[in-house]
Amino acid sequence: GGATRGRVAVVGSGLAGVELAGVVAERLKGVADVELMASASGIMASSPAGQRDAAAKALASAGVTVREGVRATQLGPATQVGSSPPLPSAASLTLTSSVGESTEDFDIVCWAVGQRVESPDSWPFPRDSRSKKIVTDATLRVSGHARVFALGDVASATGEAAAAAAAAAADFTAAPPAAAVFPSTAQVAFQQADYAAWNLWASIGDRPLLPFKYQHLGDMMVLGKVDAAVALPVGDATIDGPIAGLLRRVTYLYRMPTNEHRVKLATNWLQQSAQFAADEGPGVLKKMGLPVPDFLTPQQR
Repeated sequence: GGATRGRVAVVGSGLAGVELAGVVAERLKGVADVELMASASGIMASSPAGQRDAAAKALASAGVTVREGVRATQLGPATQVGSSPPLPSAASLTLTSSVGESTEDFDIVCWAVGQRVESPDSWPFPRDSRSKKIVTDATLRVSGHARVFALGDVASATGEAAAAAAAAAADFTAAPPAAAVFPSTAQVAFQQADYAAWNLWASIGDRPLLPFKYQHLGDMMVLGKVDAAVALPVGDATIDGPIAGLLRRVTYLYRMPTNEHRVKLATNWLQQSAQFAADEGPGVLKKMGLPVPDFLTPQQR
């Protein structure tokens, strides 16, 4: 008989879990079945509706099975898996849902649930009781410390900063929902870096500090080798497919800190482009409804 297909479990249905499930399914097409364990609210619960729809469509196209309302409660050694001999990564998952509890074996388990801020307890800074993040004021200055600033995942903004976050979310339909703290994204950290640098300089010269104001610029995610989904910051507009993938690459190129970084990144992409065009070009053009040139069409022998 034919070889037994493997099983891959991706636990966590946020942006990271959905991206990972799509890429793994694309790479292991015909070799393994990919199952995404999602909460009862479905995939990417805090993302814009258009982006969720694009991701769901991409997962279905890749053959990913989304198991909504299933929660992984325990990870253990595998007892019997599909691959023979079993992979070293084989493991069992104890899964709970509205219909009860079960233990299932998988060849690979990918964990994409939650995140933890690494902020040593030895640092003498006040912490938020819930998130354990360092508490700052609206200028990103650490509470009780005149010339110490915190930003990114390690910082918990309060006061005016939290109000600014809520206002920013209210202005744009596609923005993340209003919350007591800023979302833990690179977009927030990039913007905070400029304010923190300015305010550090201003504090040294006894100049007024600027309160941080977050401007949501949309959300981007990959949906395989070629596709992406870009949620625009105005209205519930989402671009998906190869065009969104190109827009995402251009945006990342623009956001590189120096021209040297941009050149290195662009050179790397160019080095990959010839093989990519030969392997993926025909499929991309067909997806976009464009004719496939003869030089990209495999020669029949």
